[in-house]
Amino acid sequence: MVAMEKLQEHELGDFLHGHLKAKRYLIVLDDVWSYGDWNCLAKVSSNDPDCLGNVFPDGGNGSTLLLTTQDKDVALHADACSTPQEMQLLSKQKSWDLICRK
Repeated sequence: MVAMEKLQEHELGDFLHGHLKAKRYLIVLDDVWSYGDWNCLAKVSSNDPDCLGNVFPDGGNGSTLLLTTQDKDVALHADACSTPQEMQLLSKQKSWDLICRK
């Protein structure tokens, strides 16, 4: 077993990439504030030639990375080919109704 707390940032990125490479996964990154945050989470420099600097592999197997942010530019920076879905805040009443649902 790898002692992850002793890994350098790029080694941790390589470890995560290698672990996810042959798996189908859903990863949720909630409330990413800036390009720097995204780069820190996903674009860890790597020695693995298959990694290409992104620790979340795209194996074409239906894996999904869901990123939420309040900044549309951050979403586009994470994936320039995607169309960000802009959500509207619920009113206080609609928020309360949602909480009260069983």
